[in-house]
Amino acid sequence: MDQQAGPNFARAIVVFHWIITRGLAVCMENAGRGNPTLEDNRSGFSDYVHSLASLLHAHHLAEDELIFPYLKTVLPEGPFDKLSSDHKLMEPMHEELWPPLPGGPFHAVQP
Repeated sequence: MDQQAGPNFARAIVVFHWIITRGLAVCMENAGRGNPTLEDNRSGFSDYVHSLASLLHAHHLAEDELIFPYLKTVLPEGPFDKLSSDHKLMEPMHEELWPPLPGGPFHAVQP
């Protein structure tokens, strides 16, 4: 059996995007439905959404600051500038899900 000795970076990125897509689908399926289960668990659902927003924000930062610059050296024709600009378009949505509160993931630390 042919097994890879190290981690498969491309596979990890695909799986991570599946995880985020699933999280977004759960949010969309349950947000604003007046679901009795949601009413009983409003705090837990809010924590879920905020955690997903934080994860998504961190993921986009990692892509924009680390992954895309590296991949540009390997695949210069890739659409990395477009992907980064798409991430910037999503920032207002992130902030709407989790406003920039002190200590929150979008809080800019002032010197």
